[in-house]
Amino acid sequence: MILKDEFTDDEDVDDHAMVDHSDEDFQFQQKVLQFFNEEGEFDIMDIAQCSAETANAIIAKRPFKTITQFESLNFDVVQQSKRRKPQGELFSNRANVALRGYSAVDNLVAKCDTYSEQIAQEISKWGVEVHGINDELEIVEVDIDDDEGDEIGSTGRKQKSKYFKDKPSLLAPGIELKSYQQVGINWLYLLYSNNLSCILADEMGLGKTCQVIAFLSYLKQLDINKGPHLVVVPSSTLENWMREFNKFAPSLVVEPYYGSQREREDIRELLLSKWEDIDVIVTTYNLATGSKDDFSFLKHGGFNVVVYDEGHMLKNSTSDRFIKLMKLKANFRLLLTGTPLQNNLKELMSLLEFILPSIFVSEKEGLKYVFNQKASTKDSSKDYNPLLSQRAINKAKKMMAPFILRRRKDQVLKHLPPKIQDLQYCDMTPEQALIYDREIERGVSLKRQNNGKTANILMALRKAAIHPLLFRSIYDDDKLKIMAKDIMKEPQYATANETYIFEDMQVMTDFELNNLCVQFPSIDEFKLDEAAFLNSGKVAKLGHLLPEIIEQDGKVLIFSLFTQVLDILEPVLSMWDIKFLRLDGQTPVDMRQDLIDKFSEEESIPVFLLSTKAGGFGINLVCANHVILFDQSFNPHDDKQAEDRAHRVGQERDVTVTRLITRNSIEESMYQLAQNKLELDQTMSGDQIESKAISLIGDMVFTKKGESEPSTNEEITID
Repeated sequence: MILKDEFTDDEDVDDHAMVDHSDEDFQFQQKVLQFFNEEGEFDIMDIAQCSAETANAIIAKRPFKTITQFESLNFDVVQQSKRRKPQGELFSNRANVALRGYSAVDNLVAKCDTYSEQIAQEISKWGVEVHGINDELEIVEVDIDDDEGDEIGSTGRKQKSKYFKDKPSLLAPGIELKSYQQVGINWLYLLYSNNLSCILADEMGLGKTCQVIAFLSYLKQLDINKGPHLVVVPSSTLENWMREFNKFAPSLVVEPYYGSQREREDIRELLLSKWEDIDVIVTTYNLATGSKDDFSFLKHGGFNVVVYDEGHMLKNSTSDRFIKLMKLKANFRLLLTGTPLQNNLKELMSLLEFILPSIFVSEKEGLKYVFNQKASTKDSSKDYNPLLSQRAINKAKKMMAPFILRRRKDQVLKHLPPKIQDLQYCDMTPEQALIYDREIERGVSLKRQNNGKTANILMALRKAAIHPLLFRSIYDDDKLKIMAKDIMKEPQYATANETYIFEDMQVMTDFELNNLCVQFPSIDEFKLDEAAFLNSGKVAKLGHLLPEIIEQDGKVLIFSLFTQVLDILEPVLSMWDIKFLRLDGQTPVDMRQDLIDKFSEEESIPVFLLSTKAGGFGINLVCANHVILFDQSFNPHDDKQAEDRAHRVGQERDVTVTRLITRNSIEESMYQLAQNKLELDQTMSGDQIESKAISLIGDMVFTKKGESEPSTNEEITID
């Protein structure tokens, strides 16, 4: 057994146990001295946490003969008064902590390298190269002779195994695995049999769920019974997982652990009464990290395999979710994610700690630097990774390659219909332009004052580019005063204060105020006419696109980040006599799959309104052949996930993805940023993308307003 106690409970480990560094102090002092004598401006800025001017002042005073000499110096161009200790001493201390963090990473890489090499050697016997593009494991097909048998079937772990070519016998009749999926379950079993956990990171739409179910079916086929398996999923995908288990492996006994608090009490009792007969339990992240009763029930489940869908949710080892889930004992952990491995050491180390926790115990103290480090490089215009040197990251990624399998659509789905990217520019209506220009002027004024409200003003600009009803411009104060007085005729407002009602109305949008008018007869006369809902460049463009799509028997997914935009689109679609369904974050979990089924089955419903966050992952909507992104996310991965609801395994028609971009607006800058990728895709973790984008787009919007005026729509075909 390679890792005998890989999943020991965190409670049994002294997280604060420290290695005696007394013998190492001199070595680290020499490393610090070498660092300040040799490294460049950006590395010094990051590690010493200083400005570019100070970093260059350090460089100018080189060489430093001893660490004592360095620690006695100050480097400010303008001398600071009342300094308690020299800057050199402060910078030396910071570098010492950082270099110990580097050392901890190097030690981990060395420890993991043994396991990594063993797995790589086994995979190489399949006739493939382990390290592909960006050091990712990307096995699609293997070079195995047909006369080599499927004799992988030992019931014990850490057994020598051959590649098995046939699908598991417990899969439903008619279910056939694609070659890359067969590779996937072989790879999963190889890691499982060597007591090593892993990450299946195939691109969205390649059937990770199917591969997991096939793998669990194979374990049952081999009669490996070490307790049931557990699958932890986002709430929105629980019903889909249950359906997929029933579709692919109906003979597996799969039970959901989900419901109200009272229902879960009964479910726990029921599950315990037939525990030995259960193959798989499916639950949600919220329950797995929730109440004491839920957590205790799952913690003591004695699970064999635990699968974490959307595993990128576990990329922060300091989060409460990560800490709690680390305490769920299992023989084997499998993380599923459709997003690429980020070029970010904190994220890499968090994922590695989750799948190989036992090797982290001795280095946990040193790694605190990695997990606590903030991105602090002052020059954000440079393409620079602010966590650790690129060399350390590259070593970590190469070492992790055998534990992370990622295949892309362009590698494996040669016969998947093409995805057509259609860019449609929308002109603002006069009312929109007035609101947008007003918000631009307000933003310029705030920027001059260094107000720090960039995110707020950018959000206002995004809304102005979408629809005027997201502001208050129709209902002026005079009209609101009349409405505030009239609404007091309603029983609900009879004892309210008229002034307070007026003040509340002042902060509402035109759309929200119209809803009040629809709700209360006393102010019914003030409700908006249809023209107000159609008064948007994007709505006008949508009105041109939808009839043509529907006439050709197309089905459309319309995504928006904002639920209030979906609220506006509902009456618009009704005005056009277009039937639709809607799914967003407020849709009850137990209703979501029913809505998806209804949209798939009923040809008379051509449109599905979805919020980008709730409808963007874990949902299969291959019945649709058009995706309209009504607005964009700062994070391009969000929009990519939305696209892949339709462009995925099972799709038989060409998929057109239409982006509606308001001309001469912030949306052009957002689109430009997404296309350039910048450092967002490769050097930033998911959590950093939005804040970085806000900073960059703020500069682009306020310095380049009106420069870009595309005159034509663009169409790109991606095979």
